[in-house]
Amino acid sequence: EVRNRDAEKSKYCDSKIYENNSSNVPASELSNLVGTKYPSLLFDIVLRRLGNDSTCGGSGKIFSNISFISYPSDGIEFEFDNDNTLRAIFLNPIYQGSLFNGLKMSDTKEEIIIKLGQPEQFINVPRYKYDWIYKRYNMLIAFGRTNRIIDLQLNNGINP
Repeated sequence: EVRNRDAEKSKYCDSKIYENNSSNVPASELSNLVGTKYPSLLFDIVLRRLGNDSTCGGSGKIFSNISFISYPSDGIEFEFDNDNTLRAIFLNPIYQGSLFNGLKMSDTKEEIIIKLGQPEQFINVPRYKYDWIYKRYNMLIAFGRTNRIIDLQLNNGINP
């Protein structure tokens, strides 16, 4: 069990155990959660595998209808709307779970095209968060200066 393994790691002052357990949760399983309400048995199974190092938060004045459950040490953030329905999942480069078609968070644009094909949409708006959209995977990808993934969003087909 994840908590037993976590108990062997160093503890922080808040008694949570911060360890990256994201390899226990593949993106395909995360993607299946989008559109479901929290709490639920499906969420319980996934969150249990991630361990006890989550943080929760509501949004500020700009996005007053959104709340979050974050697993910072796993590179995962869940975004919920007012009725606790999961809207999107954000993955950052420390996420270690398996992605689609062998994709890795460390892949370059060229490697992504080899594994997933051309994205259905390229976004060329300056300072827009996401650069590529793969509708068939309900996935948006943002790249950093090194042309590697800095953020990946899983959603139910909605644009950000």
